[in-house]
Amino acid sequence: MKKIGKILLLILITGVLYPMENTKEITLNGKTYRFYEKDLLYGSGSYSDVFWRGILAEDTVLKLGKNEMVLAKKTELCFYYSGKPAYGYLAEETALKLGDQIFQFGKKTRIDFSENETVIKGYLAEDQEIKIGSALFLFKKGVQEYEDIEFYENGKIKLGFLAKNTSVKIGKNSYLLFKGIGFYPSGKIDYGHLAENTQAWVGKNQIILAGSEYHSVAFYEDGSLMGATLAEDQEIKAGNLFIPLTSQVSFSKEGNLTRGVLAKPFVFKNQTYPQFKTIVLQYDEDQNELIDIKIFKYPER
Repeated sequence: MKKIGKILLLILITGVLYPMENTKEITLNGKTYRFYEKDLLYGSGSYSDVFWRGILAEDTVLKLGKNEMVLAKKTELCFYYSGKPAYGYLAEETALKLGDQIFQFGKKTRIDFSENETVIKGYLAEDQEIKIGSALFLFKKGVQEYEDIEFYENGKIKLGFLAKNTSVKIGKNSYLLFKGIGFYPSGKIDYGHLAENTQAWVGKNQIILAGSEYHSVAFYEDGSLMGATLAEDQEIKAGNLFIPLTSQVSFSKEGNLTRGVLAKPFVFKNQTYPQFKTIVLQYDEDQNELIDIKIFKYPER
């Protein structure tokens, strides 16, 4: 009797410390999930009857295409209004094939899906070397929230964070990149961050670009420079004129200056443009002669 009493007491104590929580099964697009009932969240307005989010009451197998993963108990699983999963949290370290490569994602890390049920964002379990085009990049393990790796729906990398300084040749110039890097669907580099001040040819100008994690450098898909931040005040040739510029600059695919911030007052066609104003430049049809300069105005909200 004493033994039975101890068992009953243990059950009672366990029930107080770990109370049984009501759960509810919800079926979306033919897949059944079990959630804690108190955490269910539905849409609002015309979507008030649409289930949006819940906390999983058990580890849950999720199959997307040829990939299968286990989502962790007591973590959030969120859905699109279509009923397809939007994001969840992995129960264990998981290898998934995206495109023609395998990626290893970390335990208890968030993983995001497109409405077409492809993986579009995750966090690498370890630093991982990945081939993009003919180049190899070492991408960083996802430790902090922003250190994710993102994908296009075809599995090609959209953006990630480099684990080390990486030398690349883009167009006519060589750059040493670090931190965040983005890619076009073709695999060409869309943008990056310079690890050091860098001399680069843009059209007929050789300019010095600022190396900084706070300023990105952007490229057209053909490798020509689209925009960057100057390392110092510089005069940049536009048509037959040299314009004193500071801070951010933009260029056309042809290498012509299209926008910049004036380092000091500048006179064009008898009009004076004040220092630190952002100017927009217009050229003739042949992209040779500068025909107009306007002060850039931010659109009104």
